[in-house]
Amino acid sequence: MLCAKTYKKKLFPLILFISVFTLLSVLYLTTAQDVLRRSKEKHIYIAMNEANKIKNAIDAIMSRTQILKDVMIATNGNVDKFDILAPEIYEDIEFNTNISLKNITLAPDGIVKKIYPLEGNENLINFNFMDETLSGNLEALDAFEKCNLVLTNPFNLVQGGTGFAGRLPIFTSNTHEKKFWGFTTITVDFEDFLKTIDMTSLSKHGINYHLQYINKNNEKITLTASPKLPENPVSYEFTIKNLLWHIELAPTSGWITYYKYALAFIIVFGFSFLLALITTDRIKIKDTNKTLERLVKLDALTGCYSRQFVNTSLINPKNGEWKDPNMKYSLAVVDVDYFKQINDTYGHAIGDMALVAVADVLKSHCKHENGDCVIRHGGDEFIVLYNDVTPERFKNKLDSLVNTTRNIRFCDYPEMRITLSVGEWLFSESQETYYEMTRQADKKLYEAKEKGRNQYAI
Repeated sequence: MLCAKTYKKKLFPLILFISVFTLLSVLYLTTAQDVLRRSKEKHIYIAMNEANKIKNAIDAIMSRTQILKDVMIATNGNVDKFDILAPEIYEDIEFNTNISLKNITLAPDGIVKKIYPLEGNENLINFNFMDETLSGNLEALDAFEKCNLVLTNPFNLVQGGTGFAGRLPIFTSNTHEKKFWGFTTITVDFEDFLKTIDMTSLSKHGINYHLQYINKNNEKITLTASPKLPENPVSYEFTIKNLLWHIELAPTSGWITYYKYALAFIIVFGFSFLLALITTDRIKIKDTNKTLERLVKLDALTGCYSRQFVNTSLINPKNGEWKDPNMKYSLAVVDVDYFKQINDTYGHAIGDMALVAVADVLKSHCKHENGDCVIRHGGDEFIVLYNDVTPERFKNKLDSLVNTTRNIRFCDYPEMRITLSVGEWLFSESQETYYEMTRQADKKLYEAKEKGRNQYAI
């Protein structure tokens, strides 16, 4: 009997060791799988953010084709306005997106007659977009058939280099028929576009990437990639108008680091240390979760809400309708005047400080408990939503925004001035969508700029 008890005492440490080792090993493996899942979710979020950055940049550029279309329709095809509008559109795109264009064209009957800039694009004069044998023209014919803007994937340009373009058909009409007038097109320098969206920054953060487009044969064609392609990547497909693009991401070091597994199984021999390690690991996972959720909703620099927050929390991104029909938002589009000059003169660090200062002013004029919010729309542009505000109160808020920002000063740069141009759109019972309100406010913003900036337009 005594011998049996002694045997059990001697065996118990071994049983305990095996039990604890097994339990902690199972817990560790479970936790490791959870970390892997969270890591993949994080990279999917990053891929979505990169896709949104690309889409927003292209949308910001191609939306300008509508200006030329509207002018051509309004003037019944008079191309004389092109020489005035094209340089303004060219400079506006470069100022707001930092992306250079190859050219802007007008093509009556599909044949290029007006182009800006002409220098370097001489070979494009009399280029026939209706000739299906020429590079990049299938999309023009597709745009003609669909009566809508169609984008091209990158292709070799007649004038040299690589670019991608938007082809927008123009139709004039009278009481009897709708007539094809021609095209307005914008062609973007693709290499410059890649530099601006700066996917190379992913490599600096330990992420391998591969951006591709999918052609009509369902083949994936590389647009840009890190020096080493991602292994076992997460992927995200997204559409830009008629195009289908594809992003793949994976950590440079791989999803699984095997030496950590070996180290963890050694550490499980020390129960207390392992317990502390697991606890620490759990806290890190929770912190990572919170950080990811915050990064999705908030702009990292200014603390304002992000466009992702708008798409996920405020509106239906397909049609711009408000998710909460009870909210009565009035909308203001706010643009920092001559922000590029601030960056060029004082540097990007001071430019960031200026954006933070402006964001603080905008947030201070909001009642968050009332549903007001400030959104960083992109670059130096913000959108402010005021819920259930009277026209007089709305005007007072805009006036205060402009005046308060005008008085911002930096001790180290007392000569620097920050001013705002603001366009607004007041809530109406017609329940306009977010996109329509933004478009109308953008028109007012351009009115404010044309009147000399440093003001708001109603």
